[in-house]
Amino acid sequence: MQLGTTDFETQLFRLAVGGTVSLLEAIQNSDTNISRVVITSSIASILDPLQGQRPGYVYTENGFSPVTKEAAMESGNAALAYLTPKTVSEKAAFDYVGKNKPKFTISALCPPFIYSPLIHHVGGTGGLSTSSNGIYRLFNGSEQEVPPIAFFYYVDVHDLAEAHVQAFEKPAAANQRYMITASAYSYQHICDTTKANKDLGVEYRSFENTIVDAVNSLQQIDKA
Repeated sequence: MQLGTTDFETQLFRLAVGGTVSLLEAIQNSDTNISRVVITSSIASILDPLQGQRPGYVYTENGFSPVTKEAAMESGNAALAYLTPKTVSEKAAFDYVGKNKPKFTISALCPPFIYSPLIHHVGGTGGLSTSSNGIYRLFNGSEQEVPPIAFFYYVDVHDLAEAHVQAFEKPAAANQRYMITASAYSYQHICDTTKANKDLGVEYRSFENTIVDAVNSLQQIDKA
């Protein structure tokens, strides 16, 4: 997802909330035997973006971001307007289940930044997601200094995919939400890792491998 839109209502809130509820309604009204719906939510539905990084504070699946749709719309802040529909749409999904008692249960997965190789064609940097563009700007020289990062956690897309499968199959995941996070990182970590991989041939298994996969994929943009 990119943060370039200014039509918050149509491009963000209506798509996120209306799309989620419409999907649940369609499943409920269908003749299918679907018993579990796994929703890809976001860590943004849990964090309070107005509080900053909050060192020492522990976020859990029990909390929702307190920022309302009205506050996000009135702020005129594109980032806030992008984050808030995650909360509103996830709440709408759980409200729908609680109110209508459908034939299915839901599970919501709340990942932070997701990194992976690209699987779709990207004709240029304008088609990159915010997280991918951050990495791309680091290795192509667009960023002259290593920038700070808003939230220090990530997940590899392969791990997130596995979490979706498990959330679909596990009975314990019925009507639950989960934060799917691997470990902490920073953009400085990305830069240091890129140098070690290039000069020393060091192979890592967690965040480092994730970034290598993503960078290798992003480099194809320059060759297009």
